[in-house]
Amino acid sequence: MDRKTNGKATSGNQAEGLEFIQLNMQHSRAAAAGMTKNLSKMKKGICLLQEPWCSNGAVRGLSGGQEPLYAKGKGNPRACIWATRGINIWFWPHLSTRDLAVALVVVGTKDVVVASAYMPEGKKEKEPPPREVRTLVDFCEEHKLALVIGTDTNCHHQTWHSKKTDKRGEELLEFILSSRLEIVNQGREPTFWTRRGNEIIDLTMASWDIAEEIQEWRTTEEQSLSDHRIIRFKMFQEIMEDQTMGRNVRHTNWTAFKKTLDKELGDRERKRDVESVVTNFNEAMQTSFEESTREKKATRKRNVPGWTPEVKELFRKSKQALRRAWREGGAAWNLVNIAARRFRRALKKAKGESWKTFCAEAESTTAANRVFKIIGGNRSRAPVAIKKEDGTFCVTPEESLEQLMLAHFPVMEDQLERTTSFIRKEIPEGIITKEKVRAAISSFGPYKAAGVDGIYPIMLQKGGDAVIKELVGIYKTCLRYGYVPEAWQRVRVVFIPKPGKSDTSDPKAVRPICLTSFVMKGLERILDWFIRDHCLRLRPLHLSQYAYRRGVGTETALHQLVSRLEKTVIDDGQMALATFTDIQGAFSNVFVHRMIE
Repeated sequence: MDRKTNGKATSGNQAEGLEFIQLNMQHSRAAAAGMTKNLSKMKKGICLLQEPWCSNGAVRGLSGGQEPLYAKGKGNPRACIWATRGINIWFWPHLSTRDLAVALVVVGTKDVVVASAYMPEGKKEKEPPPREVRTLVDFCEEHKLALVIGTDTNCHHQTWHSKKTDKRGEELLEFILSSRLEIVNQGREPTFWTRRGNEIIDLTMASWDIAEEIQEWRTTEEQSLSDHRIIRFKMFQEIMEDQTMGRNVRHTNWTAFKKTLDKELGDRERKRDVESVVTNFNEAMQTSFEESTREKKATRKRNVPGWTPEVKELFRKSKQALRRAWREGGAAWNLVNIAARRFRRALKKAKGESWKTFCAEAESTTAANRVFKIIGGNRSRAPVAIKKEDGTFCVTPEESLEQLMLAHFPVMEDQLERTTSFIRKEIPEGIITKEKVRAAISSFGPYKAAGVDGIYPIMLQKGGDAVIKELVGIYKTCLRYGYVPEAWQRVRVVFIPKPGKSDTSDPKAVRPICLTSFVMKGLERILDWFIRDHCLRLRPLHLSQYAYRRGVGTETALHQLVSRLEKTVIDDGQMALATFTDIQGAFSNVFVHRMIE
């Protein structure tokens, strides 16, 4: 459907793209449940929400996607952005307020700033748009960034087909005309509809350089469980079409994989240097995986808890009642209220029963861990624009990543030097055997996240004797010469937010997790066993050493410290003085050669 259409919903085959939903939820819990259902059907989608359901300053009721993005610590937010998992979206806390949520979305090589804005009306409110929206528009113009804003304006003007024009509408239109913004609303369908009347007050605005990318903008007839209607549109259809293809390691034909791998390893020219051997091995694994795993479009289907057949039927009836009220008006709106009330009661009851069943069936450690994460509020979090040392914020994701890398992986010249002369060393007999290599790769979870080389543990486990033979030779060579191949030195770094950190824009508020090659991890596991079973038996670690000892850790150290203080103060009646020292970035800044000495 072209942007020049009348803005009504269409049917038929549609090109895929980055989907958007825009809605004022009016603080409705039922609307949050409906939005969760909508998001579960979206492959790649972003929701621009105003007046979400909140409790104690936090957005509630939205599950199944990434963590909702909004300004925290400023009362109940009236604007937030919510995205499906897999969307490369960066939250901008420095430009976000209670009534404005801002984020940067990366799609292919294109960056676009998306914002959800609520423009309150009242005697105490200034003329629209609010100061924070003006600041955002000026910022995007200064840095030449494309901008899309979904907003409940509470403004009326005949330019966007409102029934009347008021002073707020004139002020907003004057701002739009003086900036690089364009109203992309299409048609005359109302965005706000109650028994007292209907009006167009919800607008989608975009900067001139991105407005043409917005396709299929329309006001839908879906039940939103709010007085506002759901707005949908799409962007970047050609780019998103390319990004939906992929291979799932869980759907690999392992018989075909092993047959192809045996052929690949047998046909390749035998190399003597370890770099070439590792490169050939990785290429053989990847080729075998690609030929034995079908490439297909990624699908996203998720059952939303609590949506039983009874709840779905009541939701369908509420939609019917709403459409009847739009046609007939008057007393038909009473039926809308009755149907919505029945749906909310049934949904609340079904969700409670679903939660009880889920907790009762959580018998395994994995299931219990899921319950713990849900209660603790652990969600898939979007990255945040990082604050620089001078107090300014990074604009692009590349700048933020550079700041994170400098903070957690400082470059030291002595660590960049590579040894070019190899000295052959004798290794202990029996340290690398086929049995130990097989046991090492079998000890990994089969579907653990792969490193940069894309080799999952199950690929090594299903490779058979040919993989074991190759790994034995590689491990012995690396250990004999004390050499780590370059392919193993490339790692995928994931930054995990630290719990309890309020300022998430601080580089130190995250912890880096390095996903290294499982081929290298196999050698590490074997050496770990050798150190524990042989070296530490001859020369055990000191009892005050709590790292690298089974059965002890941080809790053990704290318990012994507290016990010692209690004995000194309570039992012996003496004074105690404790000094705690923290070396910032100790492992990141250590000199390796000094540690060895």
